[in-house]
Amino acid sequence: MEIHLVNWKTVKAKNIRGSDYYSQMPVILDLTYCGKLLSKILAMPKQRSISFADAISLLTVAQREPFNTGRFGDAPGHYRWYVINFVDWISSQGYHIEMTGDEFESYALPDKFA
Repeated sequence: MEIHLVNWKTVKAKNIRGSDYYSQMPVILDLTYCGKLLSKILAMPKQRSISFADAISLLTVAQREPFNTGRFGDAPGHYRWYVINFVDWISSQGYHIEMTGDEFESYALPDKFA
């Protein structure tokens, strides 16, 4: 699977109190997927489309219950499990993430790497 060197932009989300904030979750997901997040998203099977920001919002909502009950592990339904299995979990919900290109910026690489 191809690794993409991109700078993921923050996503506007709502915290537990319902206030807006800029989430760093895209960066956390990309680090978890070792730079292969974009490739995994592009390889998702076509289903109902959802924006990347809406997918992050679904993730945030799904993580609230495990957070509130102190289940932070890697087991299914635990807080970290949703991050590790983000792409597969979104797909299991019947969605595929529709990328517009506004979600990230490409790194400018020197000519010797191009």
